[in-house]
Amino acid sequence: AVEVLTRVVHVGAAAVQEFMSRHPHDDVRVFVVDAEEAMVRTWAAALGPQSDVRVRAVRGDIARLQEAGMPCQCVAACSSWRFKGPCPVLKAGGKALEDATKRTYKTGEVGQAYVVDLPDNSALAAQGVRRVIHVIPPNMHPDKPNFVPDKDMVDTLLRRC
Repeated sequence: AVEVLTRVVHVGAAAVQEFMSRHPHDDVRVFVVDAEEAMVRTWAAALGPQSDVRVRAVRGDIARLQEAGMPCQCVAACSSWRFKGPCPVLKAGGKALEDATKRTYKTGEVGQAYVVDLPDNSALAAQGVRRVIHVIPPNMHPDKPNFVPDKDMVDTLLRRC
């Protein structure tokens, strides 16, 4: 599990850095938020000491970003092809996010990202969030369906989403 998370973090950090290089505007910020301090340290290390000052890995609650001084208009959620999962963003978005997603998309495809406008009645909307990006990573667990054993393919799919 640690190897999988480390791989996801390193590919994710490279994607964040690439995104920031394409968006040099001062008003763009990226907060990588996790409730676990160990994951925050892993992200910070992957982003590197020379990381763009507009990118921060922080420990926090994704449902309370604005209260924590991290106003965000858009958040990403790790989802399954059915747009479900244990992701804190999905939990914080609640039924309003689930319904909006179902109205917009039937199912998702691994390696893709799906943008959903967040309804005003979602708890995340009260935090200033306007859009949720569902990202669907490849399955890297050998005992689960649709396991992707090829590490290069895993990296490719992670970069796409």
